Amino acid sequence: MPLRADLLPVPHDMFHSIDQNSLAALQANVRTSNADRARALDTAPSAILDRILKLEQRGVITGYEARVAPRAMGLGKLGQLDDATVEA
Repeated sequence: MPLRADLLPVPHDMFHSIDQNSLAALQANVRTSNADRARALDTAPSAILDRILKLEQRGVITGYEARVAPRAMGLGKLGQLDDATVEA
């Protein structure tokens, strides 16, 4: 999966290729283990973890999410609101 440059708060060309590939891997499947991402990128797991932590500190990665199915929890559809960010 290619990096979604439209989601990055800084220019795409300011990232090392390992950062770009790590972000693409996270976007494709956030549940992939750090060891598996490192293996796929032919890099040490500690290097991948360090880069991901730095991306979090820089505000590039702003969080992770879990999507919950209300019906699986015995609830009907509760409603849905989309979060939008507007920059001045």
